[in-house]
Amino acid sequence: MREYCERMNIPLIENWNVYMAFILFRVAAILQGVYKRSLKGQESSSDAQKMGLLAETMAKAGWSFTQTKPGQSGAQNRRNYSTSTSHHPGFMPMSANALADDVQDLLATLQDFMKEHVYPNESVFEEHQKSEDCWKPHPLMEQLKSKAKTAGLWNLFIPVECDPSKVYGAGLTNVEYAFLCEEMGKSVYAPEMFNCSAPDTGNMEVLIKYGSQEQKEEWLQPLLDGRIRSCFAMTEPNVASSDATNIQAKIEQDGDFYIINGRKWWTSGALDPRCEIAVFMGKTDPSAAKHKQQSMVLVPFKTPGVEIIRHLSMFGYLDPP
Repeated sequence: MREYCERMNIPLIENWNVYMAFILFRVAAILQGVYKRSLKGQESSSDAQKMGLLAETMAKAGWSFTQTKPGQSGAQNRRNYSTSTSHHPGFMPMSANALADDVQDLLATLQDFMKEHVYPNESVFEEHQKSEDCWKPHPLMEQLKSKAKTAGLWNLFIPVECDPSKVYGAGLTNVEYAFLCEEMGKSVYAPEMFNCSAPDTGNMEVLIKYGSQEQKEEWLQPLLDGRIRSCFAMTEPNVASSDATNIQAKIEQDGDFYIINGRKWWTSGALDPRCEIAVFMGKTDPSAAKHKQQSMVLVPFKTPGVEIIRHLSMFGYLDPP
């Protein structure tokens, strides 16, 4: 923690025990959820019930940090990171100065773009999201997307592992992209300007790796161009959907077609008027092993039978584009 603060040139956190306690309490809460899921018969592992004991252990460990004075948390072990940049294999870079020159240049361009175009216009987007037209994309967004594309700040998220020839993106490693992502994350509106916002990012990676040529032409290219949006339909109302083995939606083959029956919610981006395609998860083989029953299918929003019922709010907030 001390090394991170020094390298990021931010004030040193005097009492980081509270952060350690928070982390352990959070893990305990997750493990308790796994245990509770097992009581409802929705566990994905036969060891799920044992998580209750581990939850208590984690909670006690967290509590011990709250009883420890700052700076008395024990020996600080330095670890080596194997994750690296594509240009400098070795230790993980802890600051932008350790990045390759071309990545540093890209970061500098991004920082300049944020200062010139993003931060000054945040108030415009904030007011738009409070208006009656909040579900209609603001025209300024398209203008800034065009500027970002011209500046070479486009589709930066695509990892070099699935695009080694840089056909679709900048060919960055996850570590290199992390520095750019941190910069974009300073504004809630910025990622879309660079075509780096979820759920499109994950959906585009899926299409790059597994899509047919026809699917790439029909759906991937418009997504790469920023002309349409997409969504990922996995979560369901009646099951603990963070465990995909609980998914109940059915995907049944009927000749050259698939019949899909299911209800999804918390499907981010589904109400965006530009959303034209969903990556839909459902069961295709209930008789298979538990982790091999599921498949994903592309469902165009214009498909007969697709019905959007309502939007969902989170703590009173909506998620307009």
